[in-house]
Amino acid sequence: MTTFDNSLEEIGIARSSGYDFYFKNYIFKNINLDDKKLLDLGGGNGLASFYALSSSSSCSAWVVDPIAEGSNELMSLQYNLMKKNIILIELPFIEIL
Repeated sequence: MTTFDNSLEEIGIARSSGYDFYFKNYIFKNINLDDKKLLDLGGGNGLASFYALSSSSSCSAWVVDPIAEGSNELMSLQYNLMKKNIILIELPFIEIL
């Protein structure tokens, strides 16, 4: 398991193993995230944005979701726990718009 997958497991994301593979080989395949600004529309708990932030210290991200911080209480909890992990490793944090 990767550090990103371990972080997801720690905050209670079900089936956390494999997200790193999915984002690296499908969503962000062949995309250099250095100095990129990511707008995550409908981002829910922000997993794609957190992956981008954990992949590049110069990447920044904004999550926009119709319901602040995700679509339900569990997603909100997962988002806030993940945000705490990102801030602890001194990467840019995600702003909710």
